[in-house]
Amino acid sequence: MKKITMLLCALLVLASPALAQKERWEVGSVDTAFKLLGPNHKVIVEAFRDPDFPSIVCYVSYAKAGGISGAVGLAEDPARFSLSIVKTDPAPIVPDKKQKKEAEVFKSRSAFFRKMKIVRFYDGETNCFVYCATSTILFDGSPFNSIAVVPLKKADDCIIIELKVDDTAAAAIQQIKDRNYALNFDGKLGESPRYCGRILAVGIAYNRKDPHKKHECQVEVLREKI
Repeated sequence: MKKITMLLCALLVLASPALAQKERWEVGSVDTAFKLLGPNHKVIVEAFRDPDFPSIVCYVSYAKAGGISGAVGLAEDPARFSLSIVKTDPAPIVPDKKQKKEAEVFKSRSAFFRKMKIVRFYDGETNCFVYCATSTILFDGSPFNSIAVVPLKKADDCIIIELKVDDTAAAAIQQIKDRNYALNFDGKLGESPRYCGRILAVGIAYNRKDPHKKHECQVEVLREKI
C-alpha cells in the first residue's frame, strides 16, 4: 500500500499544472518616462515559446504607452520592438524539409500580435531557423522589422568505442550493434534523433599474451549524416 501511495503522489506531482511549461510570460519591464497620472511609459520584455518547437523561446521587447489613456487601453503603443531567440534544450531539432518556406508563429495568441507578426523560415544552407518580426503598422510605406537566428543541430561525427581483450575488433563492433548502443544518439522508434551527424562504431582489440600489445582497430559507419 505504501508503494502505491508513493506512486500516486508522484503521478499527481508530474500532472501538476505548475510544472507545465508556460507558453508566454513577462520577464520584466523598464520605466522610460514618468507619468503623474496613470502608469509610466515603459519597455516590456516578454517570452514566447514557439508552439511547434517548445524548446525555442522568443524574447521580445516592446514599448508600452502609459498615462491615463494607457491605463484604460486607449493609447497607441509605438510599433517598435526587438527580437532575440534562444534554444533551451541541447537536443537537436530535425525540421521537416517538406514544410512551407514560411510559417507564421504565435498567430492570434494575444492583442500584442495584432500589431506585430513573427514568421519562421528554415534555411537549408546553414540548417538554421530564421525568425523575422514585422510590424503591421507602416512608416513611410515600410514596416519596422527585426530578425533572429537559431541553429538547429550539430553535424559532427559521433563515435561509439568498444574495447575487447583477447578478442577481435569485429567482435567489438558486433557488440555495439547487438546492444543497440546507437539508440542513445539515434533515438528510439518514433522519436526524433538526438544527434544528427554520422554515428561511427569503433572496435579496438588486443591479445594479452602478445608481448608487444599490438592493437587491432576497425571502424564502421552505423548511420550516415541526416
